[in-house]
Amino acid sequence: MEMKKINKYARDVFGVDSVVYIFVTESMSVADLEIEWKMIRDDIAMKYQRGLTDDFERWNFYLFYVVKDIEHLQRNLKFKIEHNTLSSRKIIISAKEIEGKEIPKYLIHKYLCYTIETEEAVYDKSFVKNDKVVELIERNNHED
Repeated sequence: MEMKKINKYARDVFGVDSVVYIFVTESMSVADLEIEWKMIRDDIAMKYQRGLTDDFERWNFYLFYVVKDIEHLQRNLKFKIEHNTLSSRKIIISAKEIEGKEIPKYLIHKYLCYTIETEEAVYDKSFVKNDKVVELIERNNHED
C-alpha cells in the first residue's frame, strides 16, 4: 500500500527556541483513514521523532489527518485515533475546513495557540445578602 503524502512543518510557535512539528496528510477517505492512520503515525515517529533529543520538540508533534468525507466518520474511530497517545497529538479535520486556508498558519491558530480574551467582571450591585438564607444553607450542610 502506498503511503499518503504528508506535509511537514516545523515552527517556533511559542517563541521558546524549540520547534513544534506539524504534519498534515493529503486528503483521504474515511476508509483509507481507518486502514492507514497507524502506519502514518508510525512512519512519522520513526522518520522524524525518534532522533530528537529536545524533550519539548519530541512531545510537540501534531498530526492532522485530513478527511474528505468526514460526515461518514464514526465517532468511535475518531475517538480511538484522537485519544491514541503514542508519538503525537492526532487531530482529524475536514478537507473542507482547510480549503483555501494558509497551512500551517490556520492550523496553528485554530488548534495550537489560544487567544484568551478577558472581559472586565461585572458585579450586580443590587444583590443583598439574606441572613435567613445563609442560616438555612448552613443548617442543611451540618445535617449531612
